Amino acid sequence: MDEARKIIESQQISLIILDVITPRNGRNHFSQRTQAEPQSKNIPVIIASNLGKEEEIEKRTAEGASGYVVKANTTPGKSSRKLKKILEI
Repeated sequence: MDEARKIIESQQISLIILDVITPRNGRNHFSQRTQAEPQSKNIPVIIASNLGKEEEIEKRTAEGASGYVVKANTTPGKSSRKLKKILEI
């Protein structure tokens, strides 16, 4: 996560896709920290997960995720359309 933080702080980032399986700090800490920092609070965060329960999706959205993709239930085309909608392309 430290490497990701350095990239966010040093480059212009348009989108963060965060897989739920992450080392060390974990997805919750990373996502919440990203949304709390001035230089990254406006960067959309998409959660990619195989956890597709409605409660999980609602929880992540409430924590600030801009979108949620259930990897097992989507195709590259669906994911692309969802990302374009979030980025307003």
